[in-house]
Amino acid sequence: MNDELLNVYHDIGNTLNMSTVTIRALSVSTITATSITTTSMTATAIVTQSLTATSISGVALGKIRQVVCGKTTSDFSTTQTTFQTSNLTVNITPGVATSSVVVVACGALTNNTSGQETDAALFRGNTNLCDSTFGCGATRVDATGMTLANVLSCFVTMDAPSAVVATGYQIKIKVSGGTGHFGNSATQNMCLFEVGV
Repeated sequence: MNDELLNVYHDIGNTLNMSTVTIRALSVSTITATSITTTSMTATAIVTQSLTATSISGVALGKIRQVVCGKTTSDFSTTQTTFQTSNLTVNITPGVATSSVVVVACGALTNNTSGQETDAALFRGNTNLCDSTFGCGATRVDATGMTLANVLSCFVTMDAPSAVVATGYQIKIKVSGGTGHFGNSATQNMCLFEVGV
């Protein structure tokens, strides 16, 4: 497509309501993202019935580069009031330094003492990815001593490790008192999703 024709399309886009215009016959094999001005154009204004991702140059498309999962059925317990590493750890080596890692983890939390709680947090190495005090979630035993046994707790966060090295993610737990458990004979799972372009 020559520059003159491209200017015609640009002028049309400036003068018409783009919500009512559907382009069906425009070939995009030679148009790059840098040649299109999108100051006032939104994605909802364009109908792309036959447009495929492979026909666009200069556009970064996100994708899942890899998925790494791990699980354990062994119980981890602690009486410590600072976060302690449980037996659920999963390692991933990002393919590129600019990737993000989505962390999804689930496991059972409980505590054996009335009025006390167990807090769990997601860590990358020694870096807490959740609240420094309460972690990502907690379970608490009520005043009568009846525990919310094996409360399923799931955590999701997005991290940016910014390095192409083996990176470990762990669940760590701590208690306000009593003995806290992560697992308690239930299966704990963690999956890491590398998201990049």
